Amino acid sequence: MSWYDDEGMYDVAQICLNGHVTNDGIQQFPQGNKKFCPKCGEATTIACPNCGHPIRGDYISDLVVVMGHHYRAPAYCENCGKPYPWTERTKTAAEQLAKQLPGLSDAERGEISDSLDDLVTDTPKSKPAALKVKTLLAKAGGEAAGMLRDLVVAVSSEAVKKVLLGP
Repeated sequence: MSWYDDEGMYDVAQICLNGHVTNDGIQQFPQGNKKFCPKCGEATTIACPNCGHPIRGDYISDLVVVMGHHYRAPAYCENCGKPYPWTERTKTAAEQLAKQLPGLSDAERGEISDSLDDLVTDTPKSKPAALKVKTLLAKAGGEAAGMLRDLVVAVSSEAVKKVLLGP
């Protein structure tokens, strides 16, 4: 399946269940298809496990040349709106890590966990949630806080990344 517009089409992407992109264009570059991820060994998929809709991949056009583009695995299915497995796995890992952050109260750890849905979406709540989490991670400090920040950044929107990684 491909998505067409007036100038080109989107190919289908192949992504492992942990979110590593193995091929952003399975039709254009079938030689890049893999049953298992070379980074983590997890099985790969080309469709949403919830609805079966193909994962939108790279844009192909004879009229448009994109330089320096880096395809990024989407967090949610564009057809049914459900999170992909890598989004769910990252949120679960972040929740587990938040429970272990030193220097925070149970309520503060809960605030981080409660904010995760807002961090992996791009809504009006995303930036305030990111600022709250950034403040709490700074308070917690240490290696665990850095790991949690890196997990969230991996599946968050550009706006959230700017808040979490900013100056």
